[in-house]
Amino acid sequence: MNLRTELKNDIVIIYVNEERLDAHNSGELKVEVQKLFEQGRKNMLIDLKDVRFIDSSGLGALVSGFKNAISHQAT
Repeated sequence: MNLRTELKNDIVIIYVNEERLDAHNSGELKVEVQKLFEQGRKNMLIDLKDVRFIDSSGLGALVSGFKNAISHQAT
């Protein structure tokens, strides 16, 4: 998967440079988001402007990231 991260004002922007977010590549996004939370990053923005198609696996990766954000919010 073609991911790029950038830090701006304490916000990590994850650019998903793919046309599809699906079962073939969504796991990589999920791993990247989890890794950032483990590094102590709490503020993330996922840029999906290049994504034209998301299947249930891609949506699952986004929901997983959201659940991680909620669980890390209290810490």
